[in-house]
Amino acid sequence: GDFVQLGDLLVPRVGCGTISWSAETEEDEFRLRGLALETAASNTLLDTAERYGTELGPPFDRWPFGTPGRCEEILGEALHDRHGVIATKFTPTPWNSSRESIVSACIKSAKRLGVETIDLYQIHHPDIVQPLRSFGLANPQDDQLWEGLADCVERGLVRNVGVCNYGPTLLRRAQDALSRRGVRLATNQINFSLLYQRQGIMPTLAACAEMNIGVLAYWPLAMGLLSGASELSAPGERGKRLQQ
Repeated sequence: GDFVQLGDLLVPRVGCGTISWSAETEEDEFRLRGLALETAASNTLLDTAERYGTELGPPFDRWPFGTPGRCEEILGEALHDRHGVIATKFTPTPWNSSRESIVSACIKSAKRLGVETIDLYQIHHPDIVQPLRSFGLANPQDDQLWEGLADCVERGLVRNVGVCNYGPTLLRRAQDALSRRGVRLATNQINFSLLYQRQGIMPTLAACAEMNIGVLAYWPLAMGLLSGASELSAPGERGKRLQQ
């Protein structure tokens, strides 16, 4: 059908991603607010993240480099009480990967979005940024992040929870951890398109189907190539490099 069930959300099968929503001028912000309103009016899923709206993301989404959560703010300013269906994400970093930090980040995201409860809250990627890994000092905190997701649900901060860029093994671990808290893992967001079906993608899709976890495909048009565009598209400097 034209709709898909993601946890307790029933949304159109095609969503709207906001990774390229960066506004350098007031005119840019006005245009993005209009797009947000049009998207929300059709109940289409708007997918954003705390790191979207700046070129580099954390730690460069803080003063003096940029504003944290700027894309979330644009959505919040646009929608006000016209609440659409919004998904956002928490980005784990070596200094920000505790159970408490994900709850704190969720509260801040909800405030920027202007909502009391986020429809779908996701972990942006596994806790793989480990600068001391080569010295044998890696200490991933994925299990703590899952506990933090469950805390967000129990506190009424979010309706549904998901993960991004998880393979089958980590996906099963996350589901088991959340199930012990009585929380359902609703989604796994992965890079998937007709041009990107690398080794590991198909087993991940099979695992999601087996565990009844919804799949959100980002870059489903391969950054524009499958739309008939003559060149790749991506935000900021990344886009300029691709076009070269």
